[in-house]
Amino acid sequence: MDAPYHVSCDEESVPLYRLGDGRFQLTKDGPIVPLMSGTGYFLIEEPFADFLEELGIYGIKLEKATIWHRRLNVEHSTHKLLIVNQCFTPETIGELDTSGEKFFSLYNRYLFASPRLKKRLESGPFGYLKFTEGLDGFA
Repeated sequence: MDAPYHVSCDEESVPLYRLGDGRFQLTKDGPIVPLMSGTGYFLIEEPFADFLEELGIYGIKLEKATIWHRRLNVEHSTHKLLIVNQCFTPETIGELDTSGEKFFSLYNRYLFASPRLKKRLESGPFGYLKFTEGLDGFA
């Protein structure tokens, strides 16, 4: 079995807080980057979401998302919420079926891709994506 790859953005994401109305509030000033992740959410820019929809990846769902900047009272609708159905822990990583094009979630906080999906993403127009193999960096 090949290990999945951790998927992240080359720019650090500002932490977000999910409000009761479903919006995501920026917790501090900072850039809204193409891939934002935190506990319980993965927000991806619309072009990336559209690309994933075209691939028809099994086990994911995409929903509209709103990012709200409270201080400026500005809403951004540039991202979609990526919901990943297949979760794992460090103890169960060896049980993952990483064949095909799939996403996985570690602790519902970190996004991982199968090796085949990683290759597909690397060949796309998403130069901001970074990949690290397996659990390197997750001590």
